[in-house]
Amino acid sequence: MRPTLLAIILLPALLASASRSAPPLSADGSPSAWPGLAAPVRPAAPAGPQAVWVFLSGRGGQKSPERVAADPRALWRRAARGLDSQLADPDLKVSSSFLRSLRATGVRLRTQSRWFNAVSLWATPAQLEQIRALPFVREVRPVARGRRPPDPRSVGRRAESPSRLQYGGSFNQLEMLGVPAAHEAGLSGAGVRVLMLDTGYYTDHAAFGSGRVIAEWDFINQDGETQNQPGDPEGQHRHGTATATALGGCLPGQLYGPAFACQFLLAKTEDTASETPVEEDYFVAALEWGEAQGADVASASLSYTDWYTFADMDGQTALVTQAVDLAVGLGVAVVVAAGNYRNDAWGHIGAPADAFGVISVGAVNEQGQLAWFSSPGPTADGRLKPEVTAQGVNVAAAGWENPASLRAFSGTSLSCPLVAGCAALLLEAHPLWTPGQVRSALMRTADRAGMPDNDFGWGVVNLPAALQAFPEPGPVSISIQGELVRLSWPDRGYDHYRVYHALQLVGPFTLVGESADTVWTGQNLLQQGSGFFRIQGLVEPLR
Repeated sequence: MRPTLLAIILLPALLASASRSAPPLSADGSPSAWPGLAAPVRPAAPAGPQAVWVFLSGRGGQKSPERVAADPRALWRRAARGLDSQLADPDLKVSSSFLRSLRATGVRLRTQSRWFNAVSLWATPAQLEQIRALPFVREVRPVARGRRPPDPRSVGRRAESPSRLQYGGSFNQLEMLGVPAAHEAGLSGAGVRVLMLDTGYYTDHAAFGSGRVIAEWDFINQDGETQNQPGDPEGQHRHGTATATALGGCLPGQLYGPAFACQFLLAKTEDTASETPVEEDYFVAALEWGEAQGADVASASLSYTDWYTFADMDGQTALVTQAVDLAVGLGVAVVVAAGNYRNDAWGHIGAPADAFGVISVGAVNEQGQLAWFSSPGPTADGRLKPEVTAQGVNVAAAGWENPASLRAFSGTSLSCPLVAGCAALLLEAHPLWTPGQVRSALMRTADRAGMPDNDFGWGVVNLPAALQAFPEPGPVSISIQGELVRLSWPDRGYDHYRVYHALQLVGPFTLVGESADTVWTGQNLLQQGSGFFRIQGLVEPLR
């Protein structure tokens, strides 16, 4: 049967090889426990509750499992950019019958994870024993919690550049990356959704503009307000305000972020009043929430080291690292801070900067010299880190004193959102680029791409060059002979090609073939009278 419609898209991408290990079972098949779980996660009374993950087996035998209603933008992004997802159904909820059984033990639920089929909860040692005995429990392990090291002190606001007064104090941090040239070409981040994961956001600040926050959620208090509320510490929303406005703020004549017209999805994930404000279950929940809300880019200026050793920074161990690679597989470009650990006892990058598909960002000063605090690579398995660098010393961003206040901040917490803003501009210009494509374009065109190392990574971002990093799609020839379909396309300099097929334009697309050449032939794909094909040009991964 001849097809009624055939659509071809040539899509460049980075050949990725990220992998994820499932949480282990004990030798006898019973749920395993993380070493040392019998002791409290943090000093507490012996019978005090602990924050733990409970990983589940199956979905409770439901004939029609519940699913999250993902935003249409998320469905489009998965089809267009998420060709290598490890998740068969990212919207499948945790079994309600499992939740009822867990609640019956008296525990208090914290978060749920669709991607890991898990819940986090508060449980006493006695309750943990009951939980381990439940037949659907696969593993119990602590929620990784800790502190983000304080950001280095800034010396004050920098003077405005006399040559580009419209950028105010943000000129140098943008000029270093080539952002003004992209703005002059008409790019602003318009239409791109950016997920922020941070402490909270002073959304009344003028730099956020009007109507740009399209969704927000407080994962600590479980409500829809991410700005400070009664009971929050005074400084709760300071850090998030700085990172979000460095990425997408807009105060003409004073402050611009690279993606000054982007749409924001704001997730409040850190409780600054806690002794351990950085908690991985809130991060995982926020990443799943933002992905389903249609995020194109995620920016996270945080790092996890507690409960881990450097050997765990291998791209497969930390749960936040696994979550990042799952998000990347669903088409979200994830940008994270490398960390400020260079001169402390840890001395390395922290999770999730060790993820395979992430864009981790180090910091340089205003002159492009390595910042003294910027965490070095490599990962435990020997991969170079960070991916790229950007200014992280005296970065201009919004303050918190009033709706027009501005301050200077330092840390990889600030270099991260500058690069995330550049990623948003790449996706505005090239909507079909995958996260691997965005990552590769930034790395291959950075100023040290010819001599990458574990301090600068591939170097300071060069956005104009990254925008031109890969050739545009070319014409594709199609011929059909019976059940055979032959596709051919011009050589665009890629190392490898993959061919995907779907029965409808929105997918899901299935990998049906690979080719080192520019020709591919397949059969038995058009039985239902229509077919859609996508050709993906790939380049070898950068390690």
